[in-house]
Amino acid sequence: APPPHAAQPPPRAEVPAQATPAMASVASEYLEPGSGVQVDGLKARPDLNAKLARVVIYIPDRERYHVVILDTNETICLRPANLTKSPVAAAVIASEAASTGSVEGGAGATGSTG
Repeated sequence: APPPHAAQPPPRAEVPAQATPAMASVASEYLEPGSGVQVDGLKARPDLNAKLARVVIYIPDRERYHVVILDTNETICLRPANLTKSPVAAAVIASEAASTGSVEGGAGATGSTG
């Protein structure tokens, strides 16, 4: 008779690889106006998922952040759970602010008098 080796447990196949609570920390973290964020987890607007955005302001009575999508300039209000802080978005925002020269009062961008 063959030896009964069906009693052995399967080799660690039940441990999910993505069991890290990555989404839970964002909801309690306040995002400053001007912060760079990434949109994620939208069901009504899946086209905006993974888009980079800039926080305009937090609206307490709606419990939403007013954000601007960087590549389309679309404004939308999203729950904190759908936003993740993004260093990439922050860098894009910083470079746009520097390149457009939209900072009033002069940003030191004077031409040479030669």
